[in-house]
Amino acid sequence: MGKRLCTALLCLLLLTGCGGDAKVSDQVFEGGVNTYEGVTMTVVEGTAYPGAVTVQILNTTDKEIDSGNAHDFGLQKEVDGEWYWLEMKKGSYSNTAEALLYSKDVPVEQELTWASRYGSLTKGHYRVTKWLSEYREPGEYTDFLLAAEFDIKWDKTRGRDSALPRVRKPVSPLTCGFPSDCGSAGPAYSGARSAAGSDSCSGSGCSHGRSCSA
Repeated sequence: MGKRLCTALLCLLLLTGCGGDAKVSDQVFEGGVNTYEGVTMTVVEGTAYPGAVTVQILNTTDKEIDSGNAHDFGLQKEVDGEWYWLEMKKGSYSNTAEALLYSKDVPVEQELTWASRYGSLTKGHYRVTKWLSEYREPGEYTDFLLAAEFDIKWDKTRGRDSALPRVRKPVSPLTCGFPSDCGSAGPAYSGARSAAGSDSCSGSGCSHGRSCSA
């Protein structure tokens, strides 16, 4: 009984968020999104909450597409027709240098949670962003940014105006480990990027080779 209660409370925290409301920065996003043909990211219906959302990524091409893990994403809010990045909370955040591979025509779901990094989303129109990459060979790849929009309809005094989503078991993509050492064997890319899109590798270059397992 106690274990079930703790699990229920944890799920509630993930859905509602914690640690205060998220803040919008003064940084306007001026780049492009969803410009790569054949790869899409959409929000799974009924999964948008102040502290989490589930997205589905689909690769319909024959190309090798990868991305960082489920902690590698950014958040933006639409204000007066423009998109602004949300402010990350002060503190240090770490992430593992791994990549997820997306096989052709296999939809992959990822649950993205942000309470510890951004706080709880208030009412408004948002989108989650995620960098992906088309890998060709060591040193040759194309990065592109996907975005999926969603609305938060939340009244703290009344709660959400729709039912809780069904418990879902996401389809797991292939996981690839990137080398941890940053040498001169390729471009500065370790498989994970910051919300603003900068590479996480601090060295002069990283090899893009990796070993994959299902």
